Amino acid sequence: MTRSRKVSNRKNRVGWQVHRMWRSTRLPLLMIAIALLPRLLVLFELTDSPLFYYPAIDSETYHKMAMKIAAGDLVGRTAFWQAPLYPYFLGLIYSVFGVNILAAKIIQMLMGALNCYLIFAVAVRVFNRKTAWLAYAVVVLYGPFIFFSVELMAPVLLNLILLSTLLVLLSYGNRPRATKALASGALLGLAQIGHGLTIAFLPMAIGWLVLVHRRKMQGLSISAKAAGYMLLGFLPLIMLTAVRNYAVDREVVLVSANFGANFYLGNHPNYDSTTAIRPGLEWDEFIQEAATKGHKTPAQSSAYFTDKALRNIADSPSAFLGLLTKKTWLLLSGEEIKRNLDIYHFRGYSMLLKALIWRTGIAFPSGLILPLALTWMLCFFMKRDSNGDRERKWLLVLFVISQAAAMLIFFISTRYRLPMMPTAIVFAAAMTLQLIDMIRRSRVAAALPSLLILFALLFLCNIPRSKADSRGIAENAFYEGLAYSKAGNCPTAIGKYEAALSSTPDYPMAEYNLALCYDQIGKPEQAREIFERIVARHPESFVTKLVVGNAQLNRNNLNEAEKLFKEVLDINPNSVEALANLGHIYRLQKDSTRALAVLRSSLVKDPRAYKAHNQIGAVYMQFGQPRLAEAGFLRAYELNRCYPSALNNLATICNMTNRTREARKYLDKALKLEPDNVTTLLNLGALELKQVKPDEALRLFDRAVTVSPNMPQAHHYRGIALLSLRRTADARKSFKQALKIDPGFEPSRKELQKISP
Repeated sequence: MTRSRKVSNRKNRVGWQVHRMWRSTRLPLLMIAIALLPRLLVLFELTDSPLFYYPAIDSETYHKMAMKIAAGDLVGRTAFWQAPLYPYFLGLIYSVFGVNILAAKIIQMLMGALNCYLIFAVAVRVFNRKTAWLAYAVVVLYGPFIFFSVELMAPVLLNLILLSTLLVLLSYGNRPRATKALASGALLGLAQIGHGLTIAFLPMAIGWLVLVHRRKMQGLSISAKAAGYMLLGFLPLIMLTAVRNYAVDREVVLVSANFGANFYLGNHPNYDSTTAIRPGLEWDEFIQEAATKGHKTPAQSSAYFTDKALRNIADSPSAFLGLLTKKTWLLLSGEEIKRNLDIYHFRGYSMLLKALIWRTGIAFPSGLILPLALTWMLCFFMKRDSNGDRERKWLLVLFVISQAAAMLIFFISTRYRLPMMPTAIVFAAAMTLQLIDMIRRSRVAAALPSLLILFALLFLCNIPRSKADSRGIAENAFYEGLAYSKAGNCPTAIGKYEAALSSTPDYPMAEYNLALCYDQIGKPEQAREIFERIVARHPESFVTKLVVGNAQLNRNNLNEAEKLFKEVLDINPNSVEALANLGHIYRLQKDSTRALAVLRSSLVKDPRAYKAHNQIGAVYMQFGQPRLAEAGFLRAYELNRCYPSALNNLATICNMTNRTREARKYLDKALKLEPDNVTTLLNLGALELKQVKPDEALRLFDRAVTVSPNMPQAHHYRGIALLSLRRTADARKSFKQALKIDPGFEPSRKELQKISP
């Protein structure tokens, strides 16, 4: 055969392989593209929301952790509080695309569209193509899936992993292989470090493997091997997080330390109140309860709250059973129950969400899907047939049961219900087609029992759970105000905070942030009045005093801050933060001896108190001992490599000792962690001036002025950069602005004297 003939044959084979690949992938790609369209539309519509680029509550926690991971802090400094998979996934996106929230949300949109195809694939393997197409049509337009693909949260990623797990297990049922059991276990392990409730499916999945081998008339030893392979895949990731947690805290925490707190919140007699706690003063007070009792570490805190919850259950078993009944009803409720942000609030920003989610009459869509799915499951249990499909259906049924049971142990929310909703949608599609088929064939009598069950469940699942109460309205306004505050739009933020307070007058976090905004726009008296009112309303709350004390310290009201921190220590002598802040105050008051004594006492309580080490370094700076100062800053940095203050202080030391490259390394990392940290912007700008780059320095100082318009140092350094560029008139305006803010700011006064005509 000639060389040209061989080349031609090779090209033909490649062409045929490409053609075959295209034929096998074109339908999935088309289905993914169709599913992507409504998601992109909602993404575009929700850009009008102030919260789009400024995540709140858990989304903000994930966002900040992802920023630290992208900045190089891969290990962290304490045991994981929440399941770590999603922040690491988000950190990977940030490391590739920069801290780009839009890029992260677009990637989630693509994953959400892929999930629609995976649901179709599951339905085809368990039921038939008709059911699969109907399920696909539903999930493409299922509002909660679309909404959560726009939020910086785990459900989209988690559903991708769990659907892949189900597909691998279904493949195992057709053709058992050790590699498939191993892969399904690994996927479940991955899901477990993304969502703590996933482990409930592990024993169910092992039981299903036994069922598969029993149907194939295989012995118990083969089933045991399959279970062993699944566990072999599952355990390594769990052990990895456990080893990491032990390395940083020297305590056993398998994945995350929030088990005890969530278990307590979800099984408290006052369930509605505890599950309504949001991050802020009330949440901090709740979490710090364990610390005040001497339980300082995450594992100790989790054990403390677990014990409290178990005591509550033991003291009143009947009340616990009543609570389980209530949570079962909430689980089946068609209304979307918020844990983070109110999904119904965002309908105001999206016409498509408004069409896809509502709660008037039927709580659409879940109020229709859940009754249909539950009806199918009840009919499934009542059937006695033993065909091959039943085994595959059992896998999905066991998955739903496991996730429902896990939620009942804790508490119910839409976000935690989402992992079981793909399977519920498949069941709902199957029930719908089954009823249509029976009615079409005039088998109404056969369909009647199913219809009666369905109507009863439709009524039960659509009983109105709650109306938009004043607290919910206040929270929506508050978090939008918080977003405007982060964006530097204080006037609009003030309006939102005031709207929140008009709905719920006793809303400490709204008052607190309102005071901060007043301070930023140059109304310190209004801010002072609000701070005093917050403390007066909550005289027994050491967290309130601590938070307001921090605000007073940032405002340089040292006497008020000192008084509040001492009151904190009267209530909670274990507050290391209060001691570290007192040391900071004494340092600012030039009382270095007293500052060191207080800071060292805080380290006796917690040797890993990085803020105290940082302040000790600052005290030595005052003493003129840069080596000892650097040792303190380095220790703070070693304990928390994402602490901007330590990074800035290390940069200052490096700059003083002509280690410019090191200084820039620390400042670049600090800026990556907090792009709007004014101290970092000023220090980096000063470094640019030192390297004779006034244009770059001016850009940084302009940004600092935008972030903190009432900071005289920002205007002063801007003036210095303008002088370097020989823009004397503009520089004079900057120095005058600094003096307008603080008439006693001598550096600007001296510069004005130098350039006065």
